[in-house]
Amino acid sequence: MKEVGISILNIFGSLASQCGGYENVNFLIKDMHNQVAKQRRQLPDDLKSTMAYLKTLVETDQNLFYSVREWQRRCCDGRCQLDYDLFGNMLAFDATYKKNIYILLAVIFSEVNHHHQTVVFGSTIVSNERKSTYVWLLK
Repeated sequence: MKEVGISILNIFGSLASQCGGYENVNFLIKDMHNQVAKQRRQLPDDLKSTMAYLKTLVETDQNLFYSVREWQRRCCDGRCQLDYDLFGNMLAFDATYKKNIYILLAVIFSEVNHHHQTVVFGSTIVSNERKSTYVWLLK
């Protein structure tokens, strides 16, 4: 609910209503605030883990491409690059899919091949939807 803009106070109220009153909720509103703060603090550790994982993938896939710009990541492995060479006459990208727990957008670059199957060329996580971000992504 937080991801779609509902405040913690309203979420807590909704839970209390479903439980038959505030006294029946097994935690405090402060606990919800603490959990949200904990998830936000976890972001740098998750990013470090992701970057370490991409570095290990480079060892097994010499065509793996990833690029980093402050709080934005993009990735394209060798298979994605080959698929793009074969089917990349038209490229679709979807930034409307869904925001994750960090309120970051997942963008998927895809196409349909000659078997009418979706082919993913790459993916990225971005923190904003500014024009400059999309220009960077499409380079």
